Amino acid sequence: MQTVPGEIPLPSIKPAPWARKLAPALGVFLCAACLLVLTVRGWSPAVLFVGCLLCLAVLAWGHLPPVPVESSRAARLVCIVLVAPLVAVFVSSAFRADGYTGQLDAPLRFALAVPIFLFALRMRLDVAHSLRWMLPVALLLLLAARLVQGQPARWPAERMTTGFVDPLVFGYLSLTFGIMAMFGWPGEDRRSHPVIVGLAFVALALGASFSIGSQSRTGWLAVPLLAALWLHLHWSRARRWSLAWTAVGACVVVVAAFMFVPTIHARVLEALGEVMQYPWHSVPPDTPVSLRITYLRIAADVFAQHPWLGVGLTPLLSPDTLPPLGYASPVAVKAALQSGFHNQIVSDAVRHGIGGLFATVALLLVPLVVCLRALGSTSAVTRRNAAMGTAFFTCVFVASFTTEVVDLKYMASLYAVMAAIFCGAALARRDD
Repeated sequence: MQTVPGEIPLPSIKPAPWARKLAPALGVFLCAACLLVLTVRGWSPAVLFVGCLLCLAVLAWGHLPPVPVESSRAARLVCIVLVAPLVAVFVSSAFRADGYTGQLDAPLRFALAVPIFLFALRMRLDVAHSLRWMLPVALLLLLAARLVQGQPARWPAERMTTGFVDPLVFGYLSLTFGIMAMFGWPGEDRRSHPVIVGLAFVALALGASFSIGSQSRTGWLAVPLLAALWLHLHWSRARRWSLAWTAVGACVVVVAAFMFVPTIHARVLEALGEVMQYPWHSVPPDTPVSLRITYLRIAADVFAQHPWLGVGLTPLLSPDTLPPLGYASPVAVKAALQSGFHNQIVSDAVRHGIGGLFATVALLLVPLVVCLRALGSTSAVTRRNAAMGTAFFTCVFVASFTTEVVDLKYMASLYAVMAAIFCGAALARRDD
């Protein structure tokens, strides 16, 4: 067994030529999880399952470089975080004697991403190189699907989406793709091919227009945060008063959107009005923002009653077992049980107790922290990957405060693949 100084030694395995040749194409295939997630039903689960099997094969026979020792602790943490939701659900359901296996579906998908993460780390995958053209293509394909299929009958006519995608997911995910494309350029030398620059702006315009057309506010608060980060990374970092200019630029983006986009103007004022007029001592109206506040109050009372093991899947919960909820209308109670509490962390805390709470917080935050730390890397490739990953995880984290982001099968699969490849790209050793 041969070892390289400073790296973790691994057992010698006779390499297979096919595995080594497959590795580059497999990297592109994993990045393509974004490509058709909004247009083809079952796309992201297929990428996850097939990618997991192929990554296991390449890891076994591809003779990839070993895990760098300086990344070993962070790599172990990422693996633990990907497995933690499955462990939390399994333990809580076992102690509750809850035999319903459907609650293991989404957590299992995160665990399946562990081989993908190890492949991306050892392969030194350059995710941003593929996604900077895949994301614009994904949004152009989404535009084509909208033009061909029109508005699905199952959703309200005023809420733009595709046939199988909830308008909330359609809104924040299309916006996320547009913002991520902007983080794919410029290069470290502040120059990029004009086609790449043009595609980035096309992606941003399409993503923003789709998000506005969905009539969903989910994820919008990520825009000023990421606008400030983009300005800091690509425009003001080397200038005098850089922090001040960054803050001013982000504020200009927010104010301009509020002033000149009627949908944003109306939806923001509507949300502020509902928050200010929410009746805390009587039954509130069943409006979107008021319902979200009521959902959180219901979740707090249910969690206080079952803090350690949770209650399991809430659609299976009998209303008779709930604590007194005199402040909530029957519509609010039914919607909270059937559709969740419109907050990923809160929903998992209610379902699976303290373990579910910590597992979900880690799942949403650790990949973001890994990418944020990699922004200071000496490698330009790592910084570009980390910036794009930061954009993705920031948007999803912000969206998680107003809707469940990884409960749907296709979103759990997409997040699992993205967490694996972005964390692998951020922690990989590079020579540039």
